Amino acid sequence: MALAGTLGPRETYDLVSGQMAHLATREMTWDWLRANYAEFVEQIPAQWRRRTPGFAGVFCEAEKINELEAFFADVGELASGHERALAQTVERIELCDALTAQGFSDIEAALSTRR
Repeated sequence: MALAGTLGPRETYDLVSGQMAHLATREMTWDWLRANYAEFVEQIPAQWRRRTPGFAGVFCEAEKINELEAFFADVGELASGHERALAQTVERIELCDALTAQGFSDIEAALSTRR
């Protein structure tokens, strides 16, 4: 649907963003986005393209950082100004990974039992 040209730019962007937000579809959507990035960015306004590294901000594993940076090293010219969003996304992943390593999941579990 994101590449069919039947959706508006906002819906196209939100479709991918929404699928990245769901754990069940995250990896599949990330794989799809990397395979179809050039076509995808043609469906959205140029000023939104620089924000596309932020799609990966849902990841919480430091291993994804190298993958993300390598990907944008290859396609960055398609998203002028992406560097800031990329740096912010890398930081977000690093912080999430650090919290997880420090037992964030224990805190989250404890808080989820409180009503």
